[in-house]
Amino acid sequence: MTQKQKQPAAEWAESFSLQPADCEHLATLLLEAATPWSTEQVALALLERRLAQKKTVHRQSSCGNGTVEVYRPGEDYEAGQALCFPLLGGMPGEVLSARDGFNPADGEFRVIEVTCDDNFTREFASALPEHALNADPMGVGSAEPETVDESAQHLLREHGAQLQVQIEADLHSAGDIVQLAGHWFPRDLLPEINSGYLNLAEAALDVAGGGPLTTEEILLQLGVAAEGDRKLMLFSLNFALQQDDRFDEVGPAGNVLWFLRSMEPPEIVFPPGRLRCRPVEADAYALTPELERLARCLYDEFSPQPEAQATEGPVELVLTYPHRRAGTLPLDARMAHIFPAALISRCIKIRLCDALSGEQLPGWVMQRERFVSGLSPLYEKYAAPAGARITLLPGTDASEALVRIERRNAVSEWVRTVSATEAELRFGMSKRAVGVRYAEEQMIAVDDVEAVEAAWRRLEESAATLEQIVLSVFRELVKLTPQGTVHAKTLYSAVNVAWRTPPEPVFAELLQRPYYQHVGDAYWSYEPDADERYPD
Repeated sequence: MTQKQKQPAAEWAESFSLQPADCEHLATLLLEAATPWSTEQVALALLERRLAQKKTVHRQSSCGNGTVEVYRPGEDYEAGQALCFPLLGGMPGEVLSARDGFNPADGEFRVIEVTCDDNFTREFASALPEHALNADPMGVGSAEPETVDESAQHLLREHGAQLQVQIEADLHSAGDIVQLAGHWFPRDLLPEINSGYLNLAEAALDVAGGGPLTTEEILLQLGVAAEGDRKLMLFSLNFALQQDDRFDEVGPAGNVLWFLRSMEPPEIVFPPGRLRCRPVEADAYALTPELERLARCLYDEFSPQPEAQATEGPVELVLTYPHRRAGTLPLDARMAHIFPAALISRCIKIRLCDALSGEQLPGWVMQRERFVSGLSPLYEKYAAPAGARITLLPGTDASEALVRIERRNAVSEWVRTVSATEAELRFGMSKRAVGVRYAEEQMIAVDDVEAVEAAWRRLEESAATLEQIVLSVFRELVKLTPQGTVHAKTLYSAVNVAWRTPPEPVFAELLQRPYYQHVGDAYWSYEPDADERYPD
């Protein structure tokens, strides 16, 4: 009969937690192995221990002595009946239900569904007269019983993710067994990495321009590469570097790389204020279907993000002013196959390759802050304005990304510009020679960067609200077209010169305030009379 997992196993996985004896047992196993184990290896060993303990109890139970009936395929059983199964190590179980069964070889029989004491539900044949176990229920000479290892493997396959999360949390809480790069080893058994070795590691990274260097490369510099078990020495060095504030682990998941914090670029140590933004929760704003679609098409990294999917190939984006000013790229869910991720590292060192010239630049992926830095040289090289179209492609490996700024023959044309007075931002139209492809609705050229930045800092320090900023920007933009209308994308792009925000709060303003009127497609107009009833 088939074996299938039911709710009891899920409940057992949910309630699973480590006891002090489990940690002691694990420490002994790791000492014997003399090498760090992955979380999966740790979980399997602990599950085998728990199941072995249960099996011992089962074998010491009363199976076969008359108090619990031994399972025989020839017998007929009813719901609620207690049985024990010698071929499962004497495991007890309770019959849940019974149904009719048939196959050509055996004819008619019954199938009982039994919940076993290992938290799995299994099906067994009953009312089957011709079966070897009827005469030999203890299974002497029969097939091998299910082993503890097989049960543990089964449980790990079905509930591995949940169990590993719980085991990791319990081990972190206990603190005696430490983790690095997904592997574990007892803290007290680690080879000593003293301050002298750490000073040498700092010097090695300094000579390498801050890094990154692998742990192997650093170990060679320390002159201890041949001492003791190599894997354990690497683990110990990794742990010592992790505990020292001078060093930053900057490798993608599965690849440990080290860098000197003191030599990291300023935007990594202090993320640009221009990019500070609060994420928008799903359904936080009631938008029309049209505005919801428009917001999704803007791919703002602080908008609600879809589930990351396994994709490949290029990703296209439109550069916004905050990222143009900071020399960064947004990091959204579409780029999961281009930019590497890490389990713990706050930043990841990568190479950015100019797809047109092949020039390589140092870059950094900031997962929590949702940006990629290192793009300023490319933006300056191609005079890319806010609104420029950029294409990203996967590189030769996980540590490289290709960046293509879409070029064209420079053409002088009227474009949207922004300047600043002491009090506020001013938008206008001017002729500019633009040598890159851009999104017309989001294009903004800056006349005086320092003046615009000064105005932004004053707004940061003021008590201005988003409502006031959207209204002020809308009033400016509405003057730029003969129709007196503003595209919603243009409003989003222009507001972000003054205030970093995803599109949803901006679009919500259009719907909530009576002085904005929808005139078709994504265009909106402004009614001053309505505004007079709602002064700023």
